[in-house]
Amino acid sequence: MGDYTIGSIKTGSTVIKGITDSSVGSNLQQILLSGSGHIENGFIATVRAEPDVSFATNAVKTALAGLGGINGLGFSGSDTFLWLQAVDGTVVRSGSSHYKATCVAGLFVPKTLTATPTSATINYDVVLISSDGTTAPIAYATASLDASDGPCDEGYVLGAVSLNGTTLDDVSQVTVDFGLNIQRTGGTLYPKNVNILKRQPVITIASTSLTVPIGWGITGAAQTATDSTIQLDDLVLGASRGSSPITFTIDEGAMAATTIGGADGSIAAAAIECKPVWDGVADTIAISGLS
Repeated sequence: MGDYTIGSIKTGSTVIKGITDSSVGSNLQQILLSGSGHIENGFIATVRAEPDVSFATNAVKTALAGLGGINGLGFSGSDTFLWLQAVDGTVVRSGSSHYKATCVAGLFVPKTLTATPTSATINYDVVLISSDGTTAPIAYATASLDASDGPCDEGYVLGAVSLNGTTLDDVSQVTVDFGLNIQRTGGTLYPKNVNILKRQPVITIASTSLTVPIGWGITGAAQTATDSTIQLDDLVLGASRGSSPITFTIDEGAMAATTIGGADGSIAAAAIECKPVWDGVADTIAISGLS
């Protein structure tokens, strides 16, 4: 029937399921030329293409464990794939008429993780590069789905949040911006190199518990000797929360309430920003519970 829907993503032996959104962008740079007093452009050409993939998944543990944690993951050797599943009006997704996109080389970049008391999702960019500057970094062909593909089999929700050793209650949302600054280089049609130049993470927390942020004062508070932690609780199939959380730990940085207030008819809330920095030893944001 000619219709397709999104599928899983695989790099090496890691299969990312639970994909909630994905897209491939061409990122074309084109020139339009005119002159000699003519009203219309008379020439167009593509001078650069920087294709990439973006996706979101609720398979948070699999993604963080298999895609390099806070650092992302480089790949080469055309061992990264994504699928568009053919749909034909039935509930069965079989056969070899699906589209399989092969990515030549690049970098998985964690962008943001958003967690609430009822959900958790992580977003990635896959920055693609060419092997020689002229070979396309991504190519499609018809194929079967991967043998490891299947239904989503994990889930997480926001758990306990502790700042400087004090529990922050009534948290409605936490967003982790991993803050990786990426640059692609190469004076060819397609870029040949990709590098991480800076990391400036920001963690944003929304809470209606105001005692802690008000106690910091206008200028906020430094991260003290007691680590700050954010927990994602695992969900158990057919039951509730399990006992194997993912924990994000910060041991140096600063935190402050950027706003405190609200609208008429609502509970006042604080928007808190935590900005981790590197202490020269531990990860800027250390993650446990991935094994």
